[in-house]
Amino acid sequence: MKLGYFSHTNLLVTETFIYDLVKDLNADSAINLTYYSGHCTGKVNVNYNLKSVLTGFSESGEKLSYKAFKIGQLLGGKKGYAFKMAVQKKMAYKALLNTIKDNMDVAYIDYANSAILLREYLNANKIPFILHVHGYDIT
Repeated sequence: MKLGYFSHTNLLVTETFIYDLVKDLNADSAINLTYYSGHCTGKVNVNYNLKSVLTGFSESGEKLSYKAFKIGQLLGGKKGYAFKMAVQKKMAYKALLNTIKDNMDVAYIDYANSAILLREYLNANKIPFILHVHGYDIT
């Protein structure tokens, strides 16, 4: 099975739950794992062989989305967030189109904020996904 593991950050040893889960999934011979980072710079820093792709989905359009937020506020307060999210989703979609070259059978997504940015791309490509919420994204 080809599994895409998505998180908005590069994989860090300090994220022990995620780090250990990725390590165990990667060790399973039945799983062909690729880790997709939301960052566009840096590297996925692990002490084992892991196929990874820096997609930039969580960083693409950040500055532009904050401008859209301000415009939305000027137009009517609550529209600011809607404008910001629309820009971030569009930029995330473009980043994913430009960086994901291999098809996957299923996507595993850490954090709800990542899922919001990934959902349109995954649905358009008919990729089922599993969402794991924990920590700050659930409060």
